[in-house]
Amino acid sequence: MAGIRTQQEQGVNPPPGQETPTNSLTNQYKLYNSAVGQQAEDYSDKIAYTIMYEELLKSPNKIQEEIAEKFNLDMAYKWSEYPSFMEGIKEKPQTQGGIYKLRAIGAKK
Repeated sequence: MAGIRTQQEQGVNPPPGQETPTNSLTNQYKLYNSAVGQQAEDYSDKIAYTIMYEELLKSPNKIQEEIAEKFNLDMAYKWSEYPSFMEGIKEKPQTQGGIYKLRAIGAKK
């Protein structure tokens, strides 16, 4: 319940009867980012590596190399080449027209 109370204090998901602020989506984003930052701090002894989405889009191979080195993994393909190396992989009929498509990192849906 503390999360709901915090959301209400910040104007996100106000109690019934109160008007939702026009910038509630912005507030939700700020609240989410704040919670993620707090979890990263609280669990820093358990989190082995954090990937920033923007950095992944900008430099996928660099991120892949860092992960491979940190966790002693071999790289068979470069992330920047996805999905070109996925020969023989076909989208299932139920995903066609859906939100998931085989596409490059950061490519539009």
